[in-house]
Amino acid sequence: TRPIDLTGAFGALANGGARVPTRLIRTITGPDGKSVYEAPAPKAVQAISPQAAFLISDVLNGNTDPTQNRFWAATLELKNGPDGARRPAAAKTGTADSRRDFSTYGYLAPPDDPEAVALAAGVWMGNSDHSAPDNSKAHPTSLSTAGEVWHAFIRDYTKKWPVAQFKPPKGVVRATIDRWSGGKPGPWTR
Repeated sequence: TRPIDLTGAFGALANGGARVPTRLIRTITGPDGKSVYEAPAPKAVQAISPQAAFLISDVLNGNTDPTQNRFWAATLELKNGPDGARRPAAAKTGTADSRRDFSTYGYLAPPDDPEAVALAAGVWMGNSDHSAPDNSKAHPTSLSTAGEVWHAFIRDYTKKWPVAQFKPPKGVVRATIDRWSGGKPGPWTR
């Protein structure tokens, strides 16, 4: 799978499950300042339900939240909102078994303004000839390589953006369950 395809898939999760085709060129402006080319508006295709997209986003948001995942959030947490407030973001790393490929993909919570820019970004690191990096002195992971780059890019690029929250769509219910059975808590539930 190519990084651009994975970034697009993560963008679909951020977009409530609707996948928008990747466009590499949106507009071309001539030397006279006039538009020479304008890409047609992409048509979104609902790949998964908004409810499923939210649930995945809610899980991946935990990777950037120190109250849920202190280890990953030490690298991935974004605190670039007003007065250092936490910026919700969903992120996932991936280290190949052979330690030849390191990646991090993720996105911000969708903006409140539907006309505002949203952001999904992916980082892949590895050797272009697919050779293994020198792991004799350190054992890198995607969190310590691509995760650091992803975090720095998102942090710096969005530092003046408004902070948005992941909002559950209709049909998602938050409830307390029994950890052991997965069902409704009963008289024997702690």
